[in-house]
Amino acid sequence: MEKEITILIMPRANLKGIIDVIPIIKAHIEGLPDKINIRIPRNIIEKSQDEFLILRIFFKIEQHFKIFLEICYDIYIISDNDLAIVNNKYIETWKKHATLIPPDRRKKVETELYEWLLNEGRPSIMSEENLKFFVKYFKMSINNLDWSRKKKIWNELKKRETFGHLSNENKDKLIKNYFKVWKKYQDKITLPQDISPHIRARLEYKKTNRERTKLVSRIEFQKMKFCPMCGAEGGFNYCSNCGYDLRMERKFCKNCGTEIDRKSVLYCPNCGQKL
Repeated sequence: MEKEITILIMPRANLKGIIDVIPIIKAHIEGLPDKINIRIPRNIIEKSQDEFLILRIFFKIEQHFKIFLEICYDIYIISDNDLAIVNNKYIETWKKHATLIPPDRRKKVETELYEWLLNEGRPSIMSEENLKFFVKYFKMSINNLDWSRKKKIWNELKKRETFGHLSNENKDKLIKNYFKVWKKYQDKITLPQDISPHIRARLEYKKTNRERTKLVSRIEFQKMKFCPMCGAEGGFNYCSNCGYDLRMERKFCKNCGTEIDRKSVLYCPNCGQKL
């Protein structure tokens, strides 16, 4: 049976006070994926005037989920309306709290978004499956990120004056690097139907015979540690993708994402999956 994972491109404000995106694995699987679904907010797909944004998102995914991209057979990029709803709500709420510094602003925004999803994000607005995931994601972000640490980092960045804007020259350099990554996986990638024909022409290349590049053995894979919040590979104190504190003793079920506090628990109390 074909194994697949879904990576959602979620909105997130960075320490510069700019709304960015972050790739999050929707659900873990046992073993290695044959197929990857990358779901991007529909408004990002529709509003993108050039390939830069799509390439940058894919570059981020490759940075944190390179193992999965290398091993899978197929990569599908899909435009998602539910993600667009969350993305728009995030931007709307972010603008409302413009007087706060970025770390405090992000916490306030994600808290309000979490409460909105609980009260307003009913299945009539978005699918029940996605709604549950969004609620779980923002709850984990609010409760488990070290916000005081983020404030300290922001203060340090402010002192160093590292809040410069991206010049056209630097953008050209970045896009060349992004294209190099894209070309590595181009034969596996299927673009969404609603992407601009111009962007499609820029991103699509001649297809070659698909071969599975297996650079990581199953034994090596099993030894790897992954962030319980976003699924990225991590072995340090904090996840480089989402900032989650990896030193925390809490564990999460890889099957359903339920938080488990007790070290002695062998099976998930929610779904029964062996931990």
